Amino acid sequence: APRTDLVELAHMPQPMYAVVSASHPLAHCSPCKLADIAPYPVVLPDRSFVIRQLVDRVCVARKLSLSRIVETNTLAFVQMLVTGSSTHVTFLPADLLTPSIKQGALVGLSLDERSLKSGRVTLVASRTRKLSLAANHLASYLAERMASKPKSRER
Repeated sequence: APRTDLVELAHMPQPMYAVVSASHPLAHCSPCKLADIAPYPVVLPDRSFVIRQLVDRVCVARKLSLSRIVETNTLAFVQMLVTGSSTHVTFLPADLLTPSIKQGALVGLSLDERSLKSGRVTLVASRTRKLSLAANHLASYLAERMASKPKSRER
């Protein structure tokens, strides 16, 4: 959410994807509806993650219940559980998926849900503090990378 104490340095689109193993029955269903996911066990990060908050909000708005079987505080564990299963589903942004997609272990399915497709990542800095030279260089590097981010591969 917008904050008056922060200034935006850069941003980039960061849509959320339904994530399944390559052997999952939904692996070729893109775009995917949340109703398509509902019958499958879902692995989610805990409520401290924005990913979880977004998914929960959409489920409440759509009056949809997902079968949450695992809740964890690490996204690496989420990916590991989904990679090793032909039935589990999770939700992650493309940047976290790229290596696993390239290896063919996971498939990122675009979602037919506007609020999950329209996410973005924003690089911010304090409005009242001047960035150090090193932080300024890092911010410039990140802003450049965010502006030239390649599209992810999805099914």
